[in-house]
Amino acid sequence: MSGTIQGFSKELTLTVKCFFGFEETLIEELNELGYPKVSKLNRAVQLKGTWKDVYFLNLHLRCAISILVEITTFRIKSEDDLYNQARKINWSNFFDVKKTFAVRGAIFSDLFTSTHYPNLLLKDAVVDHFREAAGTRPDVELKRPQVMLDLYVNNFEATISVNTSGNPLFQRGYRSTAGDAPINEVVAASLIRLSGWDRKTTFIDPFCGSGTFLIEAALLASGIPSNIERQHYAFKNFKNFRCGIVG
Repeated sequence: MSGTIQGFSKELTLTVKCFFGFEETLIEELNELGYPKVSKLNRAVQLKGTWKDVYFLNLHLRCAISILVEITTFRIKSEDDLYNQARKINWSNFFDVKKTFAVRGAIFSDLFTSTHYPNLLLKDAVVDHFREAAGTRPDVELKRPQVMLDLYVNNFEATISVNTSGNPLFQRGYRSTAGDAPINEVVAASLIRLSGWDRKTTFIDPFCGSGTFLIEAALLASGIPSNIERQHYAFKNFKNFRCGIVG
């Protein structure tokens, strides 16, 4: 389990997260972008791809919240198993000790009495690796980490991934302020696609507040990626990041 993130052309398992009820909408969008083989999950879809696809999808997907790249999946029978398996990963292959990181996840297992404790075990495994490999450790930053690790435990199976998006993809970057209770940009983009709008006829929003529907509709109709103004993605903090390769 030395880590496969360094293999730029290696096939990866990508999990694309979305809001509940929009899984089929996201699959339709992926099909349109040239990804026909997609599996439907709960609040997410899954497909195979490369790091070039990761860059491309972070920029072009309008109906996605974040894009995860799976590092490893393994069976566990105890709390120690989670730590020991995570400890085998060569985290130095993924990011530098100077980068801040955090662990978030979803835990559905009777092995743990606290849903937060597995995240701490993964955090400890990462820290202990760097202490042994580099003599120091990366700092944990909960609000704006440079590297976000995702842990998913379902009964006796654990999956560790890296979140390549960082901040949710509904943070488009095309505005600095918004009105009261604005609609989420990803929700707006998903509803527009769900409506069946042909992208040619006049698009009218009679309840226009901060203009989210109109902005997302205009970007969709013109073929401009909704994230074109977004300045940062978490994948830029990975050791294998290659600037200028989007696809």
